[in-house]
Amino acid sequence: MVDRSLLRWYLSSFGVVVAAVFGAIGFWERNRILSQPFINDATMWESTARFHVWPWPYKLAVICNMPAFVAGSIIMVPIRLVWPGIGEAWDLLPSVLLTALLWCWVASRLATRSTIIRWTWLSVFAVLSLTAALIPMGYYPAWRLYGALTWCVAVLFLRRSPAAGANSLVN
Repeated sequence: MVDRSLLRWYLSSFGVVVAAVFGAIGFWERNRILSQPFINDATMWESTARFHVWPWPYKLAVICNMPAFVAGSIIMVPIRLVWPGIGEAWDLLPSVLLTALLWCWVASRLATRSTIIRWTWLSVFAVLSLTAALIPMGYYPAWRLYGALTWCVAVLFLRRSPAAGANSLVN
């Protein structure tokens, strides 16, 4: 069995690497697509395409780390008010940093579970996240709603303690 602190370190490191790599690849693809010439020497950045183009690697990074992404977006609101010209890539920095905390919490909750339950939870979560990233959904921000719903169910599972008795509601 893996030591609890070692599991926290491995899972949070892996979560940060996955978020950074897939987020960077998706962000690069998005910039490449939106930088193409459009109408009258403009690029697609000046059109509404910037609200609709989300490559699957970016969606996977956001869905896998939805709570960190939302918290990072909230943190960036006052920063954007002070520095409105800051690039879009800077919006992702707080999210990547918060990803380590998110996965450290997940690892601390999974450390109390058996190895089979731990790997099953991680596998099911990865498959659900990848499915949401790859399947085109009709309503363009539907993948964000799917990610939020996935995390709501995940938190409900993680909040339940395996050692808690029938009378224990807090853990």
